[in-house]
Amino acid sequence: MEKRLVGKNNKLTEKENKYLKNLYTYFIISFYLNHISEQANTKLGLKFFKNVFKDIKEVTKKVIKRKKFIDDETKEKFIEKLESLKFDMNEQLDLANKTYLEFCINSIPFNSGHNRRLISKNLELYMTKLSKKLKISKYSCNHFISASNLATDAIIKPNAYYIQTKNVVVFNLAFFMYPYYDFRLPFSLNYGTIGNIVAHEILHAFDRIGRQFDKDGNRAMLATKKSEEEIRKKEECFVEQYNDQDFNGLEDTKVNGTLTLDENISDNGSIKLAHRAYLMFAKNYNVSKRVMRKIKLTHEQLFFIGATKLFCKKRSKEIKFYAQSFDLHAPLKNRVLTMLSNYRPFSKAFNCETESFIDLENRCELWR
Repeated sequence: MEKRLVGKNNKLTEKENKYLKNLYTYFIISFYLNHISEQANTKLGLKFFKNVFKDIKEVTKKVIKRKKFIDDETKEKFIEKLESLKFDMNEQLDLANKTYLEFCINSIPFNSGHNRRLISKNLELYMTKLSKKLKISKYSCNHFISASNLATDAIIKPNAYYIQTKNVVVFNLAFFMYPYYDFRLPFSLNYGTIGNIVAHEILHAFDRIGRQFDKDGNRAMLATKKSEEEIRKKEECFVEQYNDQDFNGLEDTKVNGTLTLDENISDNGSIKLAHRAYLMFAKNYNVSKRVMRKIKLTHEQLFFIGATKLFCKKRSKEIKFYAQSFDLHAPLKNRVLTMLSNYRPFSKAFNCETESFIDLENRCELWR
């Protein structure tokens, strides 16, 4: 098609170039995601993800029931929402579906015998109208093409997020690759990584924004006035704790504890929920507590390494400074050290000394 459009002039119009670029992008992304989805590691990983998701929902339910500062009416709504919460990868799997790709591409009204003008006209007709009507799943061809181009990075890179209006947690296929998940790695290491990610997103269902949506994604305050006040008091501890921290080691610049609050609470709660879920699994399957000779670590220590290894990244100074004003997450170093400092079982697992910087006397806690 591109050859016929270029013709003798060796030039595409701006509109033709845009349409072809969008189609190429969908084609490439679909092939890339299909390649990931067909791997044995992905198939095992998907099953693993679902089991971890189930484990952490079970642990979260127990935690909600135990909270004395939350009244029964609020607990009931929280648990109802938690039980309705779904694990969703449908869009990613549909984008990776080769049959869907072939259907969308083959539906373009192209004939090599047509003249240039007609080919260009049919291409525009497909991109602006026909592709919106063509459906082979719950999504249209236009949706696949648009999604591939509007959010390319978000689709192909490891990404997880909670959608309040649907009450679903979405995970990308990129999580089913090393270093995030690999069936050849120790189970404890995989559980730490995936468990922490899953728990983090689940807790967004109950953050400041999440509490304003019910189990069906409709606007509704879940907490009673009394429970909301009690939750806010607990949250204030985190605001003050992070406000007091240097931003990326700069003594004259502090972390914005209010801006980063929801992410900080999910960070601090996720490590606890994931760890409890892991301990539950380890007990059920008699996982050894001994130090492994070759690596001189226990499985529990590997769990914590897995949970925090994703924060080991190198970032430019420009990105760091931008993050201070706009990023809803605290700096990576602050995220790791604070969530571990707020959780005594980590100190115990690694035999940290009492006066160690990681062993805080005044800990903040909401979900445990």
